[in-house]
Amino acid sequence: MKLTWKQFEKNAAEFLNDIKKKNNIEVDPKGGADSKSIDIEIKKNGSLILIVEVKMPTSQIGQFVINNDESNNKFILSKRLNKDNIPRTSKILEFINQNYSKYKETVRSGKEVNCDQEIKNNSVSEYLNLKKINYIISCDKNYNFKIVNKSNFFNFFKVDKCVIRNKASGSQHIGSNVFKEVKEYLKENYECQIIQKKPKTEIIFKNEYPDIEEKKENRYFYVNNKKYYFAKDEDSYFIKKISNTANPTVIFTLKFLNNNLNDDRMLFYEDINK
Repeated sequence: MKLTWKQFEKNAAEFLNDIKKKNNIEVDPKGGADSKSIDIEIKKNGSLILIVEVKMPTSQIGQFVINNDESNNKFILSKRLNKDNIPRTSKILEFINQNYSKYKETVRSGKEVNCDQEIKNNSVSEYLNLKKINYIISCDKNYNFKIVNKSNFFNFFKVDKCVIRNKASGSQHIGSNVFKEVKEYLKENYECQIIQKKPKTEIIFKNEYPDIEEKKENRYFYVNNKKYYFAKDEDSYFIKKISNTANPTVIFTLKFLNNNLNDDRMLFYEDINK
């Protein structure tokens, strides 16, 4: 069974709904493609009491953007990140800058940052603190959900790798300035209906296009040298424009450990049903 991250997050929310007891507890999924957003909020009588991060058995966590200050031969934290991010980034940045010549030419495929495990662990731990995450939910090899208290994180997860790679700075829904040219391209290449639902532009395919459905890499296309993407949301597709800029980004790879330990389900249960 292979699940998309979106379906996995939906299943995780349903799992949490199944184990709650009182009707005044609300499980509110908030996540999405934006890695900066909260995954699930747990509310009691409408007030936020817990934040839950959802992670597939192999996933990414704690990424942050850096800038290459070539004149000073070092990387610096992106100005888009506020000073609260300094504790979780300082040791990694220090290690990368000590080996600046190795990492200064960043590539899309990425280069592994071979720092000590303690540095990687501390950075992820600080990330959990910064985001005020209380619990992390994942699953074992048999797809049984496990819910882990933040304090127990490293008994269930391994920070497998840290890499630095060029990553596109994001995507956005298309504006009216490019709508006409994108619409013409789509009409020429697909049997489809195009619907503007500002700020979104939805596309409804009238024929089956299995290459788009089955492989994410086939959802990209170009119009007048600008890159676009069929963004899937449940059973719908929306057109998004990919940013032309790519920034050096530090990313941690996370792996769930199938160690047969009892998870923190009872502690979670007590926290929400007090």
